[in-house]
Amino acid sequence: MGLTFVFLIMAIIYLPILLLVFLSFSDGLDFYVQLFTTSEYMSAVGNTLLIAVVASVIATIIAAMAATGILYMGKRTRAVTMAVNQLPVINADIVTSFSLVLLFVSVGLANFGLLKLLLAHILIALPFCLLTILPKMRQLDANLIDAALDLGASPFKAFTSVIIPQLVPAMLQAFLLGFTLSLDDFVITQYNNSGVPTISTVIYGAISRRDIPDAFKALTTIIFIVILIVLVVMNLNAARVRKGIKINRKLVAGILAGILLLTGAGVIPVIINNLTPRSMVLKVYNWEDYIETELLDEFTDSYREQLAKQGVPNADKFRIEYHTFADNEELYSKINTQHADYDLIFPSEYMVEKMAQDGLLQTIDMTRISDEVELDQSILDRTKPFTDVYDANNNLVANQVWAIPYMIGTLGIMYDTRVIEKMADETKIDLDKFETLLTQYGFGVLFGEGGTTAYEGRITMKKSARDSIAIAMIYSAQKDNNPSGEIKNAIYMDQTDGAGNYDNRLLQNIINMNGDYDIEDARKVLMEQIITMDPTYENDNGKKSFMDPNDDKFAYGLFWSCDAGLAMYELMEESEDGENPLRYYAPNGTNLWTDNFAIPTYAQNTDAAYAFINFLLDDENAARNIDYVGSQMVAVGEAIDDLKADYEVPDDLDNSSADNVDGIFNPDINYACTVFPNADNVTYAAIMKNFDAQKEKAVNTLIVEVQNKNAQHTEDAVNSVNWFGIIIIVFASASLAWWLIYKLTHRRPRLKPAPLLPEHKA
Repeated sequence: MGLTFVFLIMAIIYLPILLLVFLSFSDGLDFYVQLFTTSEYMSAVGNTLLIAVVASVIATIIAAMAATGILYMGKRTRAVTMAVNQLPVINADIVTSFSLVLLFVSVGLANFGLLKLLLAHILIALPFCLLTILPKMRQLDANLIDAALDLGASPFKAFTSVIIPQLVPAMLQAFLLGFTLSLDDFVITQYNNSGVPTISTVIYGAISRRDIPDAFKALTTIIFIVILIVLVVMNLNAARVRKGIKINRKLVAGILAGILLLTGAGVIPVIINNLTPRSMVLKVYNWEDYIETELLDEFTDSYREQLAKQGVPNADKFRIEYHTFADNEELYSKINTQHADYDLIFPSEYMVEKMAQDGLLQTIDMTRISDEVELDQSILDRTKPFTDVYDANNNLVANQVWAIPYMIGTLGIMYDTRVIEKMADETKIDLDKFETLLTQYGFGVLFGEGGTTAYEGRITMKKSARDSIAIAMIYSAQKDNNPSGEIKNAIYMDQTDGAGNYDNRLLQNIINMNGDYDIEDARKVLMEQIITMDPTYENDNGKKSFMDPNDDKFAYGLFWSCDAGLAMYELMEESEDGENPLRYYAPNGTNLWTDNFAIPTYAQNTDAAYAFINFLLDDENAARNIDYVGSQMVAVGEAIDDLKADYEVPDDLDNSSADNVDGIFNPDINYACTVFPNADNVTYAAIMKNFDAQKEKAVNTLIVEVQNKNAQHTEDAVNSVNWFGIIIIVFASASLAWWLIYKLTHRRPRLKPAPLLPEHKA
């Protein structure tokens, strides 16, 4: 029974791992081929192996030297030393991680990405290596070194020739343990990473985006097998030492040579890469899916030629390190906390303001932007509030900006025509009526206006606090200013300046919660929305549900135009007839977002950064990028005009009509208008600015409250119970109780000693 219980527990632990191994071969070796042919993954593997091997070797050597010193310490000194060594072992990783961050920043190592990680991993492995070597050290005769010194050996010779050979088995175990710990670490690596991809951080990034490549199934399978081999070797070696079995040195040498060759395949390229002068590396930190990857290779080739013409040494070694982030806060943390030395980053409009205020950005010298580059002046004018640079006397600094717009877009509603039509009998809203409701109520359809409560549980909202709260503020203002229910003609739509041009200051105040517009307005409508619409809050992965032809969970949701464009593009690519069932609508009076070129304070290769900016703003490259990303860039030119013509973007478009002939809902031009916002969208829009600390805290607190309330409402509505978890707990508890009862009821009776024979009595 006891053995059965053990097997049961082992099955619960290892079945998920065995399932992972099985799934990694579900397509033969395709996942493994994808793993070994993807430079991003192999770079992460190489970095991880390099750090694990080097850190483990150094930690093992230091631990052997420390163990020798501890052997000759006094009793009290030894006790204190061992207590200090055990503290990192039992200390929480989060405490160690944060303390290392502060240490590296204070000593000026914040920008030394690979070196910083190497030092951190040495500190991880060192106490464990010491605890592994010490028992073997205590078995040695303390007089060995004295005898060697008496025979004429130097202290170093005595240590290397007498002590080390005795410690080799324990040192091997210490190395393998350190290697395993380093390979497995995530928390310390994540906190102290400055743009160096490792296995754990790459996998975490994919999981956080819910976009897990199949190659990771192969990668994690390999990690499991490597760890399993390490543990087997450690245990076999321990058993060999206990039994005094000698090993075949040639066999061991062959195995070690094989391990070194396999390790070197990943480590050596990383070492070579890190020997490249920093001036020959451009480090870029951008949003996911935000550039045509072929442009990276083309820029690398062209910039190498440019450097070679200038006679720059090592021009052929120039390369780009391109990393991605999921949200602005991740970007801010990387630059602010870790001082990552990226040369070019792409923050959104409010984050530009925040980073500039915190001293994290260099000013961009507009005189270094090529004269051949043409920029949309109307967009530059709109972005002045957060891009212009002012001196101490609040005077505008000529030719200096904090950032240059990269891409622009709107916040709107993406809907799936398939789901709308499928639900028409249930909702009494066909596609034409739904599009009419969009023009009448705008963002109101996310809050149940016009009978759209029929889509309860079938809509999405953004976890991004700023965006969800912004549209809640817009909807609240629409309701307050139009109590009759005709919320289309909201008060902010009728604002004009002295020259008769649209004045968006009122809309700006609404979405930025200034003046009479308070965050409590958003709280009220968002809490009501939970009851009436039961939305699903997602961040950057909601589009994947809309992109799945077999997924009809959601009818519509709040989306950035760039994500809507990407989803539409992917569906058109996958469709045999090129049809696109998704459509996007940005109501008049929305948020105009921009993502921007910016150069961090800690950038080390600004020359390459400016060259890359000029390269991407070239109209031909920009046109290709727009076509790939599905979002308009600030660049203008003949190639972009040709692209608009190919997309059949109309010059004059009615954004307030559901007429499928001339309106924005025409399926033939809807995608084009998603990529290129129409004039009404740009005119009747405002930009969210950076919030002060108090407002930022209120915004973040509200979105957390709303999501928690939404989760609670969903759980109460469906009475959801994690039956799988309950079954496992009950089954395990019952098995344990059964085993204990079995042991108690089947205990062998203790035999009484037989009485002594007379001849044995005293």
